[in-house]
Amino acid sequence: MRFTYLMAAFLSLATATALQAKTYKLGTMVPDGTKYSAKLKEMAKKIKKDTDGKVKLKFIWGGVAGDERDVVNKIRVGQFHGGLFTAKTLGEIFGDVRLMEVPFSFKDRAHSQKVLAEFMPHFSQGLKAKGFENLGIYETGEIYLVSKNKIENVAGLKDQKLWLYNGDSLAEAFIKSMGLVAVPVTLPDVLSSLSTGLINTAYAPAIGIVALQWHSKVSYLMEPAFGYHFQGLLLSNKAFKRIKPEHQKIVKKYTEEYAKLISDINFQEAGAALSAIKSQGVKVVKWPDSDLKQLKDIRSKVINELSGKVLSKDVVNKFNGMM
Repeated sequence: MRFTYLMAAFLSLATATALQAKTYKLGTMVPDGTKYSAKLKEMAKKIKKDTDGKVKLKFIWGGVAGDERDVVNKIRVGQFHGGLFTAKTLGEIFGDVRLMEVPFSFKDRAHSQKVLAEFMPHFSQGLKAKGFENLGIYETGEIYLVSKNKIENVAGLKDQKLWLYNGDSLAEAFIKSMGLVAVPVTLPDVLSSLSTGLINTAYAPAIGIVALQWHSKVSYLMEPAFGYHFQGLLLSNKAFKRIKPEHQKIVKKYTEEYAKLISDINFQEAGAALSAIKSQGVKVVKWPDSDLKQLKDIRSKVINELSGKVLSKDVVNKFNGMM
């Protein structure tokens, strides 16, 4: 009886300890000191307050924790609890998320938001099955091609050393279909690679181009933008389960609220960042409509090739039906 009592007391104490105040470490490439980081801190502060200090989100900014793949690996071994990741990394966890960044898919932002809302339950379910709780997907603006060289059309890309985000299957499929030369480089190394000439052309949303200082190494920006960029805030299932159910609801309440708020702010910042890039002397090159039609044809070919491999067939069919 005494042993049974002691075991029950131990288990009760262990459960109580597990549900005590916990600091959850989240790695991200987002730099500190931006409006993006300020809003994430604001969200974390509200979560901490309304959970009586039991749930504390601590962001490790600016790639200090390593590249996104490093952060995922650290989550797997328990060194980190989650992170804020680009759609490329979200797609490595659950492939269907990459649908949102297929180039030349959306008419405008409203169209992309409608499609995102439609697929969000599917994305959340898929990420959960892979070990992660989806705490919000943020829009970060339109994606632009930037280069040290003037690229006047699609054909001009064949003479460039184009950056390939190491492991990005979607970008790799497009690059391969167009017969281009690509150099795999991790995200933190893009700036130095532009400096040394290892690459001369890259792509990112305007706020990313400014935040990562790429605009200081390029001379041209190609228009129009070719897609929309997304990031997702994930917490491991294991970490999320350690949070009391009533506190989980508070976490979800604020992360859902701030997903929209941060997306709206990011789009405003994207416009300001684009103006800043142009004011720094980066020249805009507008591609002809005939080239855009060619790129859209390539889009259809690539998405069909990825169907059943990186992307689920039924999801691709539904996605194409919304275009």
